[in-house]
Amino acid sequence: MRRLLRNTQYAIRPHLIYLLLWTILCLLFFGSLVSGAARLPNSDLSGQFHTFALFQARQMADGRFPLWSPGSYGGFPFAADTQAAVFYPVRLAAILLSLPWGFSFYVLEMEGVFHVWLAGLFTYLLAWDITRRRLPALTAGIVFGLGGYLLSYPLLQLALLETVVWLPLVLWLLRRGVARRERPLPWFLAAGLVLGVAALAGHPQTFLHVSYMAAAYYLFLAIRARWGWRWVFGLGAFIGLTAVGIALIAWLPAWHYLQLTVRSRVDYAFVSGGQPLLNYLQLFLPGVRSLWPPEYVTITAVILALFAFLGRRHIPPSSILRRSEILFWAITAVVAAWLALGDAGILFEAVYRLAPGFAFFRQQERLVGLVSFSLALLAGQGLALWLELEAAQRRAIVRPVVWTAAVVWLVISFALPFIRPVIAENWPIIWLRQIGITAVALGILWRGGRANKFAATAAKPALRFAQGRLFAGLLLVGLIVVELFLGARPALNLQPESPAVFWPQPDWVAQIRADNPGRLDSRGAFHANLGELYGLEDARGISPLKPRLLERYEQLPRPLRWQLLNVTHVLAQGPIEPALVEMAGPIASPLPGEETAFRLYRFTGALPRAWMVYQPILTADPFAALQDPAFDPAAQVILPDTADLPENITSPNIQPVITTHRQPTTEHRLPITSYQLPPIEITTETPGILVISQWAFPGWQARLDGAPVPLLAANGGLQAVAIPAGQHTVTLTYTLPGLKTGVFLAALVWLAAVLLAWRWRPVVGNR
Repeated sequence: MRRLLRNTQYAIRPHLIYLLLWTILCLLFFGSLVSGAARLPNSDLSGQFHTFALFQARQMADGRFPLWSPGSYGGFPFAADTQAAVFYPVRLAAILLSLPWGFSFYVLEMEGVFHVWLAGLFTYLLAWDITRRRLPALTAGIVFGLGGYLLSYPLLQLALLETVVWLPLVLWLLRRGVARRERPLPWFLAAGLVLGVAALAGHPQTFLHVSYMAAAYYLFLAIRARWGWRWVFGLGAFIGLTAVGIALIAWLPAWHYLQLTVRSRVDYAFVSGGQPLLNYLQLFLPGVRSLWPPEYVTITAVILALFAFLGRRHIPPSSILRRSEILFWAITAVVAAWLALGDAGILFEAVYRLAPGFAFFRQQERLVGLVSFSLALLAGQGLALWLELEAAQRRAIVRPVVWTAAVVWLVISFALPFIRPVIAENWPIIWLRQIGITAVALGILWRGGRANKFAATAAKPALRFAQGRLFAGLLLVGLIVVELFLGARPALNLQPESPAVFWPQPDWVAQIRADNPGRLDSRGAFHANLGELYGLEDARGISPLKPRLLERYEQLPRPLRWQLLNVTHVLAQGPIEPALVEMAGPIASPLPGEETAFRLYRFTGALPRAWMVYQPILTADPFAALQDPAFDPAAQVILPDTADLPENITSPNIQPVITTHRQPTTEHRLPITSYQLPPIEITTETPGILVISQWAFPGWQARLDGAPVPLLAANGGLQAVAIPAGQHTVTLTYTLPGLKTGVFLAALVWLAAVLLAWRWRPVVGNR
């Protein structure tokens, strides 16, 4: 063990200065965030990801596992929403570390910055393994980690960022595994583990991209190593199974819930949208199309990538660089850029029909992340090749690079005046700046490598020229940093105020809490999950996984919908229904810097959370019956025509007495796979139906006086229990479907994988 630690120390030591430089650059770009002097703007990061993480942190601080949230959409299985990332190890660590202070918005910002730092670190590791040169590896890490892609919307859509950053580490582990023909399984086991962690980060579409990228690179490496197909597919299956073994913990519950949401049925028109072709102008002109330039990797990086591609035939025989590697990443960049266009790129339709997974997700512009990653690796390889070649060879490659750059800028310069309505007004300034940067980068590539005054003290001419090349390489890296600071960092859109502005406690929230509340219908007043944020129960939400039942309920008349969903308070810009009584307004927005015209109303016709009815209506089409104007939800209940009901259901002479508690609780003695509502106590003179304003999702179970009883689907989607005459207690318990199975299968797969990696030491061959 001591020898292993000593060897590891010697292996890491040469990289420390470069990793320190990378860390300093991250602090340069994110210093105001780290110091708390600035914050990220209002976005999905605040309204979606922070409110969800805040809810999870509060639940865990109270000793409860966040299986169910009553806060959004009238209640939903919180742990089954992929973007909640309940099982993601880094999120769990951040919550645990922040318990003494609370999970503030600043903590979530630092979680995002930490992942950007990881992206650069892992890309450095992969690029160093490809080039065996530290400065080119640092270049690749900077271009991807601080490039326009990660600094634009992925930082605000945190699940996307936290998924894609694991890609370079997975690819590095695959390279190590293929290189170790004698014992590759431990490396492949680690690759599967990291791939599984990426799956838990909560963005299935990006995980799909990462998985396809990992599979393509693994096939490329194995074929280049001349592995037999039996080994290729066998070990590939081993990697995939270990990844799935980790992912099953979150995926099985998510799959069950997905079937209940509006995303369970999507068509080609929904998923085929991509980015306009004009957005690729931002490869050269950052910010000319939008504040976010996800395509931008700097002019210098593009030139270095082009140098690598054009110079791949000039790689010296002694070099570790490979033509096939450069060609692989060039093809990857082109294909990903093409697919990112969606249906406009023609190629996407073939992928949609042939490649599993692409039929589920929209916004194909997110594939630009693979373009950015590929160009970063190409830039690193281009710089490594430039450092290795002699002056004559370098200039022979730079000439076509210069001509290509000239043609590109000529085309752009002629085209810009004709597309002025769809580009930024300050495009001439951006154009002049980028033209100047192009000239500087090409000048360094052309003249760099000569002996200079910093290298003049060297005794040997070869050493002087080597030092000259290194100095020129540092100039190129410095130019990339300047470009990113000027072109990509503005996309952060930092607000000059403390992140502590999230979240104020508005007076209207206190008014709701003091007014015996049921549910709130926030009606999209604010881009935030208000329920998880303030401990309210909202009938709306901003997660993309919206229940289909709620979508159908939203087609009902508002008063009926509010009655059925126990809505007592409504946010609206005016009295949209006669039964609304104004309580406050205009109310203050919880989002810093935003104004609102919304007012708080009390809905006077709300039904309680649970009520007894004695007039069942049996039908095969409950939503048709709901729209009957004669339907009275306070006295009648619509049930399936197959419902098994007690006999002698008649209206009582004495009104039933129902006692419920407003705040759901989870008992600590319950296993983490269960969530229990407080008991409902009923006293009824005659048999009847207890209607509960809770979605009838699979996983709910009812007990009557401790004995299991069937749950009925009432009014098209709510819960109901048949109650005999007398005094009774009903308890409702939710068990997340798929969680126990996922945990069991994950443990089984991983036990088998670890034992196999430990005991089996195959020598991979060509047959």
